Amino acid sequence: MASIELEASGFSKQLISINTEVLDHLRRAGARLTVRLEIQAESDQGFDDAVRRTVGENSANLGFGGYGFEE
Repeated sequence: MASIELEASGFSKQLISINTEVLDHLRRAGARLTVRLEIQAESDQGFDDAVRRTVGENSANLGFGGYGFEE
């Protein structure tokens, strides 16, 4: 098991590199892989209802489990 913290801006390039440089090699070796994405967001002002609703709906549509906002 391994973990890495990705930059919020530009993480798609990092994901491509991780896929090419790590996951592809493991797949070729016959590994069964599980890849998880965890998102943590903080805001001193909190998140308004519109952001909460949009993020909640999008998370559900994308298949995220256990999503929500803490007070």
